[in-house]
Amino acid sequence: MEGVILSFQSVTFIAYNPSGLFTLLVETNSTASPPPPLPPSNQPHHHNGFREEAITPNERIKVQKLVLNISVGESGDRLTRAAKVLEQLSGQTPVFSKARYTVRSFGIRRNEKIACYVTVRGDKAMQLLESGLKVKEYELLRRNFSDTGCFGFGIPEHIDLGIKAHEAWLALFVDYLFSMSGETDLILMRGSSFGLFDVGMTMHNILSSLLRYDPSTGIYGMDFYVVLERPGYRVGRRRRCKSRVGIHQRVTKDDAMKWFQVKYEGVILNKSQNIGC
Repeated sequence: MEGVILSFQSVTFIAYNPSGLFTLLVETNSTASPPPPLPPSNQPHHHNGFREEAITPNERIKVQKLVLNISVGESGDRLTRAAKVLEQLSGQTPVFSKARYTVRSFGIRRNEKIACYVTVRGDKAMQLLESGLKVKEYELLRRNFSDTGCFGFGIPEHIDLGIKAHEAWLALFVDYLFSMSGETDLILMRGSSFGLFDVGMTMHNILSSLLRYDPSTGIYGMDFYVVLERPGYRVGRRRRCKSRVGIHQRVTKDDAMKWFQVKYEGVILNKSQNIGC
């Protein structure tokens, strides 16, 4: 076909390419209809201020593991209670760390257990990371990121993880959590609204365990350390035919910061805004 039909709301033209002439067929109204949508472009688009490249699955960054660490500085009951906190958060058995040297000023002896940590992977790691970033209000420092593409941060109180993660439920149940007579009403109300009795009881148990401060346990600060990698890092860890990861496959500091900003819409500060930090 040598011509192209241009259709408006009430006016139709036929444009012929060879002669460049237009033949008017119908003319009733001069109001033009909106142009048809453009076909999707293959060009990379911008997302959250960054240029999102058309990357392959082999280039996508993922969380390889999340390490939660509580450094108590001494052995005994405080370290045991700190390990219990990590076990409640992760559902795994934590591992104890030993001191490498004897420091008399700190009262630390060599090979004494002074800290505990747990390594989390998969969906559980993403949930804990989300809760920790909520406590930080999605703000990190440039010095929190390492040259190998990892980053870490700390929170002062571990009970903030439960409060920040359940703000919506806290607003609904704050009048019920501190009264014995309201517990039955709470369970019946939430169970009836969801259509299941167990839903209300489950949420009540979760909130009670997360928001209740236990004096026998205490409050502990906690360190989060996130390891990022791309597919193919296993060649550097396997036992047979071990090799080095290619330079283009490694995660750099800029890659880690961009991943944090795009995925969580986070903010990276050059220096801490708190006095003394």
